[in-house]
Amino acid sequence: MHSRKEQKGTDVFGRTDSYQDPTFLTTYLDTVDSLLPIRESKQRLYNLLDPQAGELIIDLGCGIGTTVREMALRTNKSTRFFGIDNSQTMINKAEESTPEDLVSSGIISFLKQDANNLRFGDETFDAAYADRLFQHLANPKQVIREIVRVLKPGGRLIIADSCWEDLRIEGISEEASGVIRKTLLSIIENPLLAKFVWELMIQEGIKQESVTVEKIKLKFKGLKSSEAVLKIKEALKIGCDSGAISIEEMNMTLREIKNANPDDITTFLDFYLTRGEK
Repeated sequence: MHSRKEQKGTDVFGRTDSYQDPTFLTTYLDTVDSLLPIRESKQRLYNLLDPQAGELIIDLGCGIGTTVREMALRTNKSTRFFGIDNSQTMINKAEESTPEDLVSSGIISFLKQDANNLRFGDETFDAAYADRLFQHLANPKQVIREIVRVLKPGGRLIIADSCWEDLRIEGISEEASGVIRKTLLSIIENPLLAKFVWELMIQEGIKQESVTVEKIKLKFKGLKSSEAVLKIKEALKIGCDSGAISIEEMNMTLREIKNANPDDITTFLDFYLTRGEK
């Protein structure tokens, strides 16, 4: 299993509130959530979740609230959504960005909570989902255990996340693309987990026969879109500072990107949607 017991300390989304510039992270999410490939992945997540009238649904690692807002706006108003995040910065941004009537009516509730220890009773929710959360978790098995605990029998769980193993960037050399891939594999807490998370789901109480895994290929065309997703300069700096790559590798990669035709750069990233029932 490709998970780690100890945090790397280089995954900035694992320590949002203590990061030197938390607004950098909220702005990052705001930009990425607007990209067409991400919006298409959210549409697929919505279809798989299939929210029903009157259900209680929890969004784990809700971030700035984009996904849960879109879910709520498209679902019967008797459905109740709970967005949780361990970052007060994210919760504040989510509340600021959400129409007041969705919050005042109780359709959406944003709560600062630790997904390792959810403050909800057993069998509370009809459905749960996590959108691009699990790659940042130090203890994904414990989080799945908690999700299963708060799900009702027959409750649905969807974990949607990127797998960075086969990240590929066209428009630059294989060597430079490899440096970026190596960097992200080293600084993201669980870069491969999306590919194997179904195993943890079954181990923690999701019915094996209910599990489905869907893989889609996200394509980000152009340097602007690729940079929005990868934050290449910032990632390379973290990778170099942590010793994952050399300064020579960092500088070579930055030179290639600077000299490349921006329109020729395209990033390909595998994305998994894993669904199961308790």
